[in-house]
Amino acid sequence: MTPHHRRAARQHAGRPRWSTPAIALLTLTLAACERPDPSAQVTIFAAASTAPALEALLADDPAVRISAAGSGSLARQIELGAAADLYLSADPAWVTYLENLDLVAERVPLLGNTLVLATPAGAAPPASLADLRAGTGRIALGDPESVPAGRYAREILRRAGLWDELAPRLVYAGDVRQVLLLLRRREVSAGFLYASDLVGAPEVAAAVRFDDRPGGVVTCELALLRPAAERSAARALFEHLRQVAANDGFAAYGFSRPATRLPGAD
Repeated sequence: MTPHHRRAARQHAGRPRWSTPAIALLTLTLAACERPDPSAQVTIFAAASTAPALEALLADDPAVRISAAGSGSLARQIELGAAADLYLSADPAWVTYLENLDLVAERVPLLGNTLVLATPAGAAPPASLADLRAGTGRIALGDPESVPAGRYAREILRRAGLWDELAPRLVYAGDVRQVLLLLRRREVSAGFLYASDLVGAPEVAAAVRFDDRPGGVVTCELALLRPAAERSAARALFEHLRQVAANDGFAAYGFSRPATRLPGAD
């Protein structure tokens, strides 16, 4: 054996020898350490308008999964058995819908919001809702059948006698974040969405607010779903969000307190 081979043999002999079963056991142990505890995982189905705020406020909690879409679409998924623990809806009617199916253990009004008519920044904004008659551009809103903001917009347009007249120019979106995207891309001349959607969106400007109209002031409700109410992690998140809202933690994201007083609020 050459000196080089002797040195290599000595170095090899000094290393620990791992058997195949030992390596397999170590791999499984490491994987178990990295895998999150399923009992600590919480899934919240949230109205698209609330997603940016939730993602920011819960960014440090890896156990929380947020699934965002139109409130109606999410309610239908829950009805069909989707694995959701909490449901944050921009329309209390959808919470009532699930409650009537005995899928809600507890509900609470969490946030307030305001419907607005917005335009791309720099565009000549309509001074009133009636000014939409003078334009020819497309107008975006959420699908009224599944998106609360779209339903609220439809109600306001109907009361103003504009729904049938503007119908050929309306573009339906899957949720308010899609309306915001259309406005940012200047693919529509106006769109209905929430005041909270304009936070951090300088490319879009509010033209008309509907604070003083039926359907213009919105309450977002949070529901603790069955059987998640029996899980401590789900209930803890439910109570945490109630406290954050009571302390105005959502204010920086464009939300107000709901019209109905929050339990725990000052």
